[in-house]
Parts: sequence; structure tokens; C-alpha cells
Amino acid sequence: MKQNISWQRPRRAVFSLRDKIVLIFVTGFIVLTILFLFAAVFFQQSFLNRTSKVYLTGLVQSFAVSARPWVLASDVVGLQELLHSISTYPDISYAMVISKSGRVLAHSDTSRIGLYLADSTSRRLLEARPEILYLDESFRFIDIAIPIVSESLPVAWVRVGIERREILQNVLSLILGGGLFLLFSAGLSFLASYFLSESLSRELDNLASAAESIKIGRRDIRAPGGKTREISRLSDSINNMLDTLIEGENELHALNQHLTDEVKEQVTQNRSKDLMLIQQSRLAAMGEMLHNIAHQWRQPLNSISLVVATMEDEMQYGELNKENMERHAKKIYQLITAMSRTIDDFRNFFRPDKQPEDFNISESVRSALSLMEISLKHAGIHVETELPQKAISHGYPNQFAHAILNLISNARDAVKALRSEGGWIRIAVQLSDSTVELEVSDNGTGIPQDILERIFDPYFTTKKTGSGIGLYMTRMIVENTHGTVVAGNTPDGALVRITLPRVL
Repeated sequence: MKQNISWQRPRRAVFSLRDKIVLIFVTGFIVLTILFLFAAVFFQQSFLNRTSKVYLTGLVQSFAVSARPWVLASDVVGLQELLHSISTYPDISYAMVISKSGRVLAHSDTSRIGLYLADSTSRRLLEARPEILYLDESFRFIDIAIPIVSESLPVAWVRVGIERREILQNVLSLILGGGLFLLFSAGLSFLASYFLSESLSRELDNLASAAESIKIGRRDIRAPGGKTREISRLSDSINNMLDTLIEGENELHALNQHLTDEVKEQVTQNRSKDLMLIQQSRLAAMGEMLHNIAHQWRQPLNSISLVVATMEDEMQYGELNKENMERHAKKIYQLITAMSRTIDDFRNFFRPDKQPEDFNISESVRSALSLMEISLKHAGIHVETELPQKAISHGYPNQFAHAILNLISNARDAVKALRSEGGWIRIAVQLSDSTVELEVSDNGTGIPQDILERIFDPYFTTKKTGSGIGLYMTRMIVENTHGTVVAGNTPDGALVRITLPRVL
């Protein structure tokens, strides 16, 4: 069926390929560096917090041990002097000794001595079990309370509040150093990405020039290799395509010359030589198919040239990223593979299959249509297909494709004989539980009733230059696949129906 295809010109980009590579590379490196710095700051801060916590806890524990005799002796003066010694440590906000009832026995602020603590944190401290408590803890400040114990009972509490200025300074120093490292590494990544993109742009320009030269007919040029795997693969694919094209052109020229000589020789020989006659028919079909393939190859070559030109435009305007480059390389590789596969299929198309196998009838139809595509297009004949995926039978796929080729060729000739435009050929595959039914119909001249029963006989033909072998070979191929073939007419033209056993 016809498909409506909308074409859209490539969008022109602001950035070149070099700009995009540099931008992506530098941005990615900066993001990774920032993430690394965040992680480093986090772990460094956690380490310093743990270290300072252990150190400060030991300091307060030592003070609690030293203060125990003074508390038991109720010597407030001596206790205050002892507290004064710890208050001189850097970053200590306050230090105090609290009795079990909440009375301040000693304090770094002497005006608070003798007062009772009534805030919720202090009440919670006095009601707590005799163990080390961290009443407030953050990366800026820590409030530690440690009991003074006598005979396993708490007699007082030592409470110290300390600011963690050193930790904050270390973190700020790490952030500053990381920022300088970020600037330095960003500069290095910019230089590295710039030279990388410059090399890649130069290689793509060389490939585009080589592809353009091949397009205009030069065969002595070779695509230069690249420093990257993708560019090397693209270069190898272009060179392999060129080798295949040259080989195909040489084979086509040699085969056409051979066909000319063979046809002249066969005209003078006895028609009773069946094997030679069939071979002549095959060679004639091969000549036509080679001619079709030669025309058919022009489109993939133009497509490859268009893809390379698109890559060059995308590179110029900054749209050629890694994803687009891989997609273009994949497209070119698919085109080259299809061209190579066409040659391989053509070489084996007229050879008998070695062993029967399960094959997809729809794929065989597509194979035959691919060889007739140019011929049908030149004749102005539209082909409509209905080809389900699970049309599987058992037999010889290449031979069956040859049989379909004969039917399409006859339908083409019948349509051309009746009309110069508006011609069509329909190929439909229908499935049942046990069979696959293939119908080939057209709007050509149809089949006269008086010859309808004889069209599959050997050597029977109504064409002036026909051999009468094509439909006979089609019948033999279908019957060897344990199927049947019948012909008839419709109000529009002729119809041929092939029925084969289905493999589920």
C-alpha cells in the first residue's frame, strides 16, 4: 500500500561539532568534579566530627575524674580553680559542674555559681542515667555532659559546651582548594576536548570528500582510515562498498557480453535440447536482474552520500553527537550490507537449494520484488502487497522465489501490453490452519480461455520472444513443494493462485 512520507530539512544548529564536544566534555568533567568535592567535604567533615568528638569526650572525662575529690569534699573554691583550668582551652563556650539537685557548683561564668538550672535540657540531664550524654551535637557546636560518680551513684555532672571552629575552618579550606582544582582541571579538559574534536572533524571531512568522489563516478579513490573505531568502521564500509560496486560492474559487463554471445548461439541450435533452453531462459532472466540491480544500487549510493552530507552539516552546526554519529554509521552499514546481500542473493537465486527447509513465503515474495523493483517502476506499475509474517512452508526458498519472479514478470508484460499508465499488480498471502495461499493478480490483458489449460505446459508461449519455460518451471517448483498452482481471470485481468502446506 502507498505510504505518505513527509520530508523535513535538517535543522540548522548554532553550535559546531567541536563546540558540542568541548561543551559536553567540560560540563561533564565539571559536574563529576563537583560531585567528588561534595563527597570529599562530606567525608572529611564526618571524619573531623568523629575525631573531635572523641578528643573532647576524653578531655571532659579527664576533668570529671579530677573534679570528683573536690565535689566529695564540697570544696567549691578548689572546684572553681580546677574548672578555670579547662575553661582556658580554645573554643570552649561554657563549662560547669552541677550538683545532683541542679545547683551550679562551679561555672566558667562566676556570676552563675549557686544558681539552679531550670531549663528542659538541664532537667532531662538530672533525670538521666549516669552515662555520657551529648545534649547538642552539630558540625558547629557540641554540648557534652559526663557524671561524677561515687559508689556507682551520680553525685554531680560536668557539662561543657564547645564550638567546632577548627572543623569549619578545615571544611572551608577544603572547599577553597577544591574550587582551585576545579578551575585547573576544567582548563585541562577544555584543551583535551578541543584537540579531540579537531581531529574528529578533520576525519569526517575526509570521509565526506571520498564519498562525494565515489558518487560522481570515481573508482580510483579510497576512503582514508581514522584514529577512532567508529570512523575506521565507516571508512572500511565505504571501501568495501566501493570494492563490491566495482566487482559488480565488472561482472555485469562480462555477463552481458556473455549473454549476447549465448543468445546468438542458441538461436541456431535445436529447440529439442531442453536443458540448454532452460539455461538460456535463466541466463536471460539473470541479465535483466543484473540490469535492475545496477540501477537499484544507485539509490543506496545516493543515500550513503546524503547521510555523509548530513553528518557534515550536523558537524558544521554542532548536531553531530555520539548518538547521531552511531545512527548514521549504522544506516550506512545497513545500506552497504543490503547491497552486498543483494549480490549474494542474486548469485544463488537461480541455483537449486541444497536441502529443503522451513521458509517464509512473504520473505520470498519480497526477495523477488526487490529484483523486479526497478523494472516495475520503469513500466509505471504499482505493486500492492499483503504479506503476513507467519506464512511459513517447507521447501526450497530460492526456487520458490524464482517461481514468484516468473509470475511477476508475466504480470508485468501483460499490464504493459494493455496500458501505459495506471497498471497494478496485487500480491496477497492468506493463511489457514493447514495451508498458505498466495495470489498474484493484475489489470493486464488477462488469459484467453482457449489457452487457459495449457499455459503451464512446457514450451507453450504466446510471446514472440518467449521460451515457454517460465510458467512450466513455476509449476514444477510448486509441485516439488507439495503445492498446487492454478490460473484464471478476474474482471480486471489475470489471477494465479498457489497453495502450499503451512508449517505452524
